[in-house]
Amino acid sequence: MLKLEKIDEIKKLLVQKTELYESNENKRRLEIWGPGFIPDIYSPGQIVPYPAEKRIEKKIPIVMDWDRRQWSQFFGFNISEFYKDPVEYLRWTLKIDIYRFSNFDDDTPILKTIPITLGCPYEASLFGVKVIYSDLHEPLFKSDGAVVKTEKDLSRLKIPNFKKDGLMPLAYKFFEKINKIIPEDFEVIFPKWGRGPIGMAFALAGMEDLLIKLIDEPKFVHKLMRIITDSRIEYTKFRRSLINKADTENALMNDEATIPIISKDQYEEFGFPYENEIAIFNNGIGWWHACGNKTPLIPIIKKIKNVKVIDINWWTDDIKPAISMLNGEIPFIIRPSARDITEKNECIISNYIDSIINVCGNENYAIRLDAFQPTNASDDDAEKVKRFLKVFKNKEIRSEN
Repeated sequence: MLKLEKIDEIKKLLVQKTELYESNENKRRLEIWGPGFIPDIYSPGQIVPYPAEKRIEKKIPIVMDWDRRQWSQFFGFNISEFYKDPVEYLRWTLKIDIYRFSNFDDDTPILKTIPITLGCPYEASLFGVKVIYSDLHEPLFKSDGAVVKTEKDLSRLKIPNFKKDGLMPLAYKFFEKINKIIPEDFEVIFPKWGRGPIGMAFALAGMEDLLIKLIDEPKFVHKLMRIITDSRIEYTKFRRSLINKADTENALMNDEATIPIISKDQYEEFGFPYENEIAIFNNGIGWWHACGNKTPLIPIIKKIKNVKVIDINWWTDDIKPAISMLNGEIPFIIRPSARDITEKNECIISNYIDSIINVCGNENYAIRLDAFQPTNASDDDAEKVKRFLKVFKNKEIRSEN
């Protein structure tokens, strides 16, 4: 397809998205999340739902999402081009948003926003970590590309140049190009720094080397965490200046800050002080995330200033103790396992949903279906998600009657 044809298609998609944004169904979905709903990063369901007593609709919110790789397989677009070409990025982002809203009976709203994400290596690239592109997967980086292995490497590390280092030129290109295409009532969201300090340390120093240094060279690790934290704060200042808005929502993506990758004591020493410093700077953390087991860390996480929502994973966390330790102080998102989402027997799905409701009680929580990331996403995989959503919605109807 020629570039002008793509632009014409994008304009039509923007009209479609505007129509969906103004629909009664979208008004219903937006009301669930409260006023001023804007997701912290590109995916839905990563903020706390509005408390039930303040909503018209009292039901438990549920959202679904796939990674961009799954959507690229589902629609048949090139995932590498998607992350390099702002026109392709905008085109397929709009198609994904429209399809998801129109075909999945969940509570993900449509917004007049185009959040930019350049993949998980974005933050690490600012320090010189190489980004690996492929038609087969999302952008990634590897431990053998670590840039901080010695004290000499660490002494050379500095706060990045937010105009020219790493993927910053590409971020500017996306931001400027997409802004030229979209209507004035749409907003392009410049990439946010989402990766947590511990995850950044592993990215810069390498997984195995850093695990050793946590024990043998704690001063080295603290120096590394210091420069990472300072860099994140400076990036946030830069970003606020760029968009001329004090955008305070922030995420801590912490897949490495989980048991048994690190211990509870290591998290308290090397993670908590820096995460809390970031939270104090931002007046809170929008979303504390980890795919692994963080249940033993919850008493420490609760000490971070104003954590607004946290993930609880059905397949990794110890659910009852986790909810008990949260004690209503931090709202949470329940993430069912891939096996639970793809269960064929609707009676079993119904019983599973009952177990979630029974365990969670009257807490403020939502359900997020993102653990099922099929290898080759297809219509059949979409039907599996729709089946789970259908059982969930039918159960709500019966309970209301």
